[in-house]
Amino acid sequence: MSIVAVPNAAKRTQWAAARAKREGMATGFPDLMAIAPGKIAFLEIKTAKGRVSAHQGEWLDRLHAMGFPCGVFRDADSALEFLRHEGFPFFGRLT
Repeated sequence: MSIVAVPNAAKRTQWAAARAKREGMATGFPDLMAIAPGKIAFLEIKTAKGRVSAHQGEWLDRLHAMGFPCGVFRDADSALEFLRHEGFPFFGRLT
């Protein structure tokens, strides 16, 4: 299994944001993709007080409607439990 970060969440100048959009940045796309044979899940990571933006909510709803497991997580343990529940071959803990 692999976990891939999606570099959408960065503070950028207006010029850098326009360039990133031209290069394919999708505002609000989830932070992480978990990939295993025949499986993909999307994870949005938030701080204890962080909120899901409208764009993030739209992406999560769209991906869920397509049948992909996705969720919002505030700590690594809950994200791992989610992946295990979805059948991802993940053992142990993140450190």
